Amino acid sequence: MSVHNSNSIDWSRIRAILFDFDGVVVNSEPLYEEAELELINTMGLQIPADFFHHHKGVGEDVFYSVLIEKYGAQKTVIELKDWGRELLKQKFFTRLDYVSGFSEFFTFVKDRYLTAIVTSTRRDFMQWIFENTSVTNPFAEMGTIDDVTEGKPAPEPYLNMCQRLNVLPEEALVIEDSLLGLRSAAHAGCQTVGITTTMPAARLAETAQCVINHFSELRVFLERKEYCHEMV
Repeated sequence: MSVHNSNSIDWSRIRAILFDFDGVVVNSEPLYEEAELELINTMGLQIPADFFHHHKGVGEDVFYSVLIEKYGAQKTVIELKDWGRELLKQKFFTRLDYVSGFSEFFTFVKDRYLTAIVTSTRRDFMQWIFENTSVTNPFAEMGTIDDVTEGKPAPEPYLNMCQRLNVLPEEALVIEDSLLGLRSAAHAGCQTVGITTTMPAARLAETAQCVINHFSELRVFLERKEYCHEMV
């Protein structure tokens, strides 16, 4: 089922499709949570049950600063980042894969629209992923946390990418799986789609103009140039 809010997407204006990376292009969120939980448990930190839900989509500097300032981690941000990345690399090396339907969807859009990744991940780690896992980088452009002064949910990541692609924000369709990412895109003036890979449709619909369960649904909308509407 696809759901929507009252602000329908103007499909006829779309010139670029901007993808968040984790949870949209690759099914990495469970691996992130697994690695971060391993790190947290090793340090003996006590965190609330909804900790990962509230910090989904934040950059690693912010994430590890919270562990230090609020939960008493006795390490520096740099030490935690290095530790966390090593744990992630072990898991990504053999287990990282694309989100279901992404590859087919990208094949459909790559020659029809400008495409880019806009991620809160650092560029050097993105390069490691492309060089050491089965995931490749077919995108025309890639924006990372290193390219901006303020990450998501600030609008800068998406405004920056729109400028690089020479499109107006309203000509860009953003696909996100988190509320922070959707807020970033909405604040930038982009049109927004939420995908339910890591969050329920009802939560995404609070911010997204359109919510999909699978990329095949979005392809239908783009093919027909229709407004996003409820489908059963």
